[in-house]
Amino acid sequence: MKLDDAKHLVRQRLIDENELPEVPSGWTVERLRFLFSESKERNGKEPVGEMLSVSEYYGVTPKEYDAEERKRADDEIENYRVVRPGQLAVNSMWLNHLGLGVSDHLG
Repeated sequence: MKLDDAKHLVRQRLIDENELPEVPSGWTVERLRFLFSESKERNGKEPVGEMLSVSEYYGVTPKEYDAEERKRADDEIENYRVVRPGQLAVNSMWLNHLGLGVSDHLG
């Protein structure tokens, strides 16, 4: 089996298992990394906004903590990426559960 045939079968299986609509003929399937440019901006010593969360149900929202001690200290989030309003935020660990959204928040 050729590599292109194998990729097509895997893609078709993912579409079928997740009840996704067929990709219209004439369209191409591209990886996100080829369609968007990744922001390299990091928090640094002073966080630029509040911690954000990305979810399938609510999109990009301020992170809510069930206990204050679970909140991360500023020095723990120095290397976290900054998301600005209008930017697409992607949680790559949750992409199979729609872990992405356009942010209305700075964080």
